[in-house]
Amino acid sequence: MEYVDSSLRNDTIKMVLTQSFFNNVQENLTDQLFDKIGGTGFNDTINCTIGIENLIDFEFNITNKEIVSIHLDPTTTLVKLYDDRLAFGVSNFTAAAGFSYMYVSDPPIFADIGDFDMDIASTNFSLDFN
Repeated sequence: MEYVDSSLRNDTIKMVLTQSFFNNVQENLTDQLFDKIGGTGFNDTINCTIGIENLIDFEFNITNKEIVSIHLDPTTTLVKLYDDRLAFGVSNFTAAAGFSYMYVSDPPIFADIGDFDMDIASTNFSLDFN
């Protein structure tokens, strides 16, 4: 690391990050993190009430929140460094999550109990910083 003369501007540290750094982060952190996140449940319960004053209230309850799975294609390089730019890309990102819910209105006109599931399949995106 090279220190910049603080009389020229606020104290800073100049860092040089190489492609190897980003490859190691992906290999040793990102992939294992996604493996650990899959199957993670959250035990807290969300309870809230919303409504229109003097007309109707809705009481909500959300439980059994879970990230069922999360996966990133391991053959894709997340960050690529070039001479004049940086590219960030995700290929074949898939994820699944869900929760159980319940709501009832007061007066009791609307009510439902069920499960919400969300699946994200084969999502790709890229950002190119020039």
